[in-house]
Formats: sequence, structure tokens, C-alpha cells
Amino acid sequence: MKSFRNLLLTLTFLIFCQASGIGQVLGDGIVGHVEGEIVLMSDVQIASFQLQEAYPQQSKEDLECMALDNLLMQKIFVIQAERDSVYVSDEEVDQELDGRIAYFEEMFGGLENLESYYGKTITELKADFREDIFDQLLSTRMEASVTAGISVSPSEVRSFYQAIPEDSIPFFNAEVELAEVVFYEKPTAEQNQVARNTAEDLYARLQEGEDFEFLALVYSCDPGSSKSGGDLGFIRRGQMVSAFESAAFRLKNPMEISPVVETEFGFHIIQLIERQGERIHVRHVLICPEMTDENLNTARREANRIRDKVLDGSITFAYAVDEYSMDMSTKNQGGLLQNPKTGNSFFEMDEVEGVIAVRLDNVEIGGYSEVISTQGYRGERGYRFIQLVSETEAHQASLDQDYSKFKAVCLEQKKQKVLYDWMETIIPSIYIDVVPDYQRCPQMKNWKVYE
Repeated sequence: MKSFRNLLLTLTFLIFCQASGIGQVLGDGIVGHVEGEIVLMSDVQIASFQLQEAYPQQSKEDLECMALDNLLMQKIFVIQAERDSVYVSDEEVDQELDGRIAYFEEMFGGLENLESYYGKTITELKADFREDIFDQLLSTRMEASVTAGISVSPSEVRSFYQAIPEDSIPFFNAEVELAEVVFYEKPTAEQNQVARNTAEDLYARLQEGEDFEFLALVYSCDPGSSKSGGDLGFIRRGQMVSAFESAAFRLKNPMEISPVVETEFGFHIIQLIERQGERIHVRHVLICPEMTDENLNTARREANRIRDKVLDGSITFAYAVDEYSMDMSTKNQGGLLQNPKTGNSFFEMDEVEGVIAVRLDNVEIGGYSEVISTQGYRGERGYRFIQLVSETEAHQASLDQDYSKFKAVCLEQKKQKVLYDWMETIIPSIYIDVVPDYQRCPQMKNWKVYE
């Protein structure tokens, strides 16, 4: 259980391991059930491969046992979240999914290389991983609800630090923490109306019998699906944003076409190709409002205006994040940027993007950069300004200088104890089945496994 927070999203496992060639040697098959949820052999093997970095001395068998333990826990969080009506929004799923895709785009050297490696469009890859991302976020939210309100006192942190053997006190490289307020370009009402009119015109042409695939190829602004005639493949409920999904699942007959549907992406026309139980195969045409440099200039002016208000004390940085920032992934963290490599908010200086590093030259702790151009995960253009939240030199860790880090670890240990106690009350109400080969794992004593 203690290693659960070391797991990255399932998307991270899959892409990282397959990129390393590991996915080509994995077997598959069901190794466990948690109520109606299944755990696959490939899930266990991929997760254990990732855990190897954190636990290099552990054997392959021990790592697989740890991975299975974590995966069972995640399934239980998801099941209990559904029982308790814990909610994750479409927007949160999209933000997390876009962030992971963007990270791996960079790792593969661009969008085309990523699509080429998998033989799938970005739209298809997102559809493949959307359900996993949803479950991961739901699991995380359920975990957070169980541990809400837990805190540690200064004396608890001090006792935790003093219990660390002297030769085990870590050494930290120079690090910074950064926070941002982001302003993306937005379409005007007139631009939105032009896009809607274009979509309505295409809908009329489709009603008159024009070819859907051809119109998607020519007009759709979805780069992932347009070149394949708008084909999105099979989707299940929960994989798409709610407005799109609602319209798509209302379609009953093959080749039936929806009226124009508006989402945060633009204006869609959806065609049902095939229905298989709870899955539907659809294609779409997406018409996006056409932005101009004036939209971008408006974002820049707004970024400068809000930065000036922060500088003159009219508003606080926290208020600017909460009221104005348009990047949900950092907005929900008070603007704090997260290091994708570590999952925390600390960056070593060589991990900070060059433009940002230059703009932070001579900025004191608590100060702000000039307004900097940026781009969102979906390609949105915009501007942001960045706060230098903290900065430390390379040093041997100490309680005075690194109190917040030791507090975080101490708090995490306390939360893990609470989670363990909570699990003991939940497990008896959940059916868990593990194949005999894994029942030998010492962690399985934590679960009520039915043989």
C-alpha cells in the first residue's frame, strides 16, 4: 500500500513501457477481479516495471506483488467512489489526458512521431486511454476524500526528521517552485457564430446526401481524425465530453447524423457508423472558430493588465489565479506548476524551460516574470506570467531549510495509515478474486480473497 502514490497514470505505464520495447514481451490474461472490475496480467507487469525504478533491489516477483496490491487498491477506490457518488468532470479528464499526451509528444519528438509509432491518431489514442484516466482521477479523488482534514503538527514533523538515520538524510540539488496565471485566446461572439453557421451549412449539405468522410477531410479542424474522414473508432460512455457523448449516444441507426453540437472544442456534426452493445463507432466533423492575431493580442493585453494589478497590490496572486487563469491543471493547484518527472512542485534548474529561466533572471522569491507567450495542451495560443514561489541552493537536507518537504512526507505516512484503517472497513463488503499464482503474495493477506 505504501507504494501506491509512486504509481503514475496508466497512460504513463503503457507509453513508457511500450516505447522501451517492454510491451512487446508482455503476456496477458485476467489475474484478478474486484467486483465487476478486472486486473490484467499486462497491467501488473507494466506497473511492476515502473516500480523497479523506485525499488531496484526488489525481485521481479516482489515487484509484481506490490503492483497487484496497488492495482487492487485502485479498483476499490473506484468502486467506492461510485457508491459514494464521487464526481470527476469531463474537463478534468481532458486536462489530465492532454497533459499526458503533450508529455509523450515531447518524448517521441513530436505529434507525428507519436502517431506513427502507434499507428493511431491522437484522437484514437485519447479515446483508448480516456477510461483509464477517468478511473485514475476517480481513484485519486476518493483517496483524497478519505484523507481530507488530516494534518501533522510541527512536533510530529520534528519527530519524523529526528528518526531518520544521519547517513540517510538526503541531498537536494538547487530547486525552484513556480506558479502561473494563464490567459488563452478566446473567440469572439461573432467568430463563434461564423463557425456555427459553417457547421449548419455542412449539416444541410449532408442532409442533401454529400459524403461525410469527404467533408470531414476538407473541413474538420480535428487534426487527429480529419485525415481518416473524421473516424473516431469505437467509444464508450465516459470517454468523450458530455455534450458530444449525449448527442452521439442518441443516434440509433447506422449512418444517422446528429444536428450541430457545441462543445468547448467547437461545433461538431456526428455520424453513427455502428453500434455494438454499449459501444458505438462514430465519426465527426469539427468546425473551430477561426482565431486571428487580435484574439492573441487580447490575451496578451489581459495578461499584462492582471499582472499590473498584482504588482500594485490591487489583487493578490492567489486571487488572479482563482479568478482569471485559464489553465485548469495549474489553476486547481493555486497556479503551482507540477514537475511531470517527479509529480511534485520542485524543479531543478536544468528542468526549467529556457525562456522561463531567462525571464526569471533577477526575479526575487515571491516576484514575477514579464508576460511570456505560451501554448496549451490543445494548441491554444496565449500568454502567462510566472511567480518564483521558492528557490533553494544545492544542500544537505535540514529541517529548517526543508521543513515543507519533510512535512509532506510525514503527512503522507499519516495518510497511508488512515487509508489502511479505512481499507479494513471496506474490504469485507467487496468481492476480490486473485488467481492462485498471486495468492502467494504477502500483500494478499491485506485483502479478503475468495478462493
